[in-house]
Amino acid sequence: MRSYADFNAGELAFIEPLPIFERNIATERYLDDKQVMQERRSCLSVYVFCSKLEKRVEEFNINKHFRGSLITFLESGEPFFIESLHRDWPRDEYLSQLTTYINQLKLCLNVQTSMPFPVSKMEIIYEKLTSSLKQVDYDLSRLRFANSYWVSDPKSYGMHLSNHTQNIFLVDNLDNLFQNNFNVGSVFFYRGPYYK
Repeated sequence: MRSYADFNAGELAFIEPLPIFERNIATERYLDDKQVMQERRSCLSVYVFCSKLEKRVEEFNINKHFRGSLITFLESGEPFFIESLHRDWPRDEYLSQLTTYINQLKLCLNVQTSMPFPVSKMEIIYEKLTSSLKQVDYDLSRLRFANSYWVSDPKSYGMHLSNHTQNIFLVDNLDNLFQNNFNVGSVFFYRGPYYK
């Protein structure tokens, strides 16, 4: 496909030029370094994101007949990591201003996004396991009836579950657990005694 038609150009051409976010490159570099120092599970560059956003907004303001790239950028999910950073560091003033600016752009351009922040693999596994256990009233022997993709195998330390992509171990006997070797990336949940 050598050419591209922006079908929103007619409607978007009537929107007034958007304000440019006042960047502080030193703060953006600091936030990038802070992510590395705190060893976050995923580190995306605030500096690179702000550069891309600034470029898209400038293109939007300069060319009235090709404005879809900013909308595509906002819908792509790239801003989710900024929202995630802001959620983790709510007192950071720069992230707060940047998140507010992104939300104003989305509101002005009527951009709809489905997720407030990216869901991690662990959150997905936890949600699937929790919903499966609720369906069978937390009876592990019936877990396979809740969802056929769970393969369960009782072990001396508890139960081994597999959903064909991830090994999950529900542990209730730590002494027996330490006598075994496990693959890297396995997920462990400790089932302690239940108190009312």
